[in-house]
Amino acid sequence: MHNMLSYEQPLPRKLVHKWSPEQILLTDCIQTAEDEFYLGAILPRTHVLYCENYLHGYEADIQCLVEICRQACFVTAHHYYDVPVSEPSFQFLFQKLNARIHSFLTKCCTPESPVTNPVELVVKCCVVNKRKRGSNYSGLNWTFSVFDAAGGEVMATIEIGQTWVEKGLWLNYRDIMRRDRELPQKNLLPTPAASEVSPLRVNRKDIRNILIHRARREAGVFVADLQADARHPGFFDHAIDHIYAMVQLEASRQFAFFMLTDDPSYAADDYVITGCISEYLSVAEFDVPVTLTGRRTGHSEHIEFSVSMTQQNRKVSEFTLIMIEKRISYENSRAS
Repeated sequence: MHNMLSYEQPLPRKLVHKWSPEQILLTDCIQTAEDEFYLGAILPRTHVLYCENYLHGYEADIQCLVEICRQACFVTAHHYYDVPVSEPSFQFLFQKLNARIHSFLTKCCTPESPVTNPVELVVKCCVVNKRKRGSNYSGLNWTFSVFDAAGGEVMATIEIGQTWVEKGLWLNYRDIMRRDRELPQKNLLPTPAASEVSPLRVNRKDIRNILIHRARREAGVFVADLQADARHPGFFDHAIDHIYAMVQLEASRQFAFFMLTDDPSYAADDYVITGCISEYLSVAEFDVPVTLTGRRTGHSEHIEFSVSMTQQNRKVSEFTLIMIEKRISYENSRAS
């Protein structure tokens, strides 16, 4: 299948809902059967989020692979399920995610080989559930298998459910939401100060990428606030009126590492997220605090954390994250 896909240039910006070309991870899409598609993707060699340590190599973390599949949702919905790209435009809403990383493809720069080639991926996509509002599609469920094009092995399996609403109707809904929440009609986009949380605690290099603030342990549970800077080009490629699912996913990822490293015998850089199950329950506002609460729920080789996000006593999202020591994950990858 790799030979049937083109990797020469990224897909159009509108098709993947990105304004900046460097945020586009997909290069091609073909249909192979009813509700079955294959897409080409290239891992970024440098990226503000997905490849902070760009001089020393990179690995495909869960956030990057989910973003590849999220962009594939937009492409297939627009190309094959009659969702217009331009007018009338639509607001897509993430509902559910189940992501599992099976093997890790690490590209390390060494003195002997300081330059590595871009990594090409093959993404198999199947639509497994189609929903309609009247005669038009209003939501889909997708399953994805992500392959390393060079080796052919399955790196990840990812399931995503999304729905979409015509943009004019969405804006009406948002006006009603904000009025019911006793918020001003105009959404005040924040520009918070840098987090006081150390990058070493959350497995990040750049403090400007840290979303959790005032992280702490209270009465046997962990608590933090999510504060997202609307100026951040990695989190917010274009203007948006709410804290969308991928930002919440990254916040939950950081919070899981923070909980792990509460025990000083654990180092965040020694571990990797291998699984995430999440459900998105309500729209998160920018101008009201979002509170994360979490706990470690599993203590085996596969460490499990639960994270809940709330706002104004309303559940925003729920996450279960699974983490494993990198040494073990790489040994498992080589064995497979």
